[in-house]
Amino acid sequence: MLAGIPSSLFAQSSTTTGPDNGTLVIVGGGRLDASIVDKFVELAGGENAHIVVIPSAGGRDTYGENYGGAGVFREAGAGRVTVLHTNNPKVADTDVFAEQ
Repeated sequence: MLAGIPSSLFAQSSTTTGPDNGTLVIVGGGRLDASIVDKFVELAGGENAHIVVIPSAGGRDTYGENYGGAGVFREAGAGRVTVLHTNNPKVADTDVFAEQ
């Protein structure tokens, strides 16, 4: 019965947000190999990169700018590394928090 219906009626439109192209760097848990970190920083823009580290899953109340997870990106040459942390979902959902 559906043979006479154009397939375009079944097509779903998709909405894309963000850049047209990008790269995923997918790794498992544990420490990152230096070659992976170096490639990540290169893809992010090297000395012009702004990388945001969100360590909230670690469970601590606070994480400073010298948090080790951020240091690996600084050591690899990222121009700007920001540690962004809160345990409060209401704070995380604010524009002020996201704009840091």
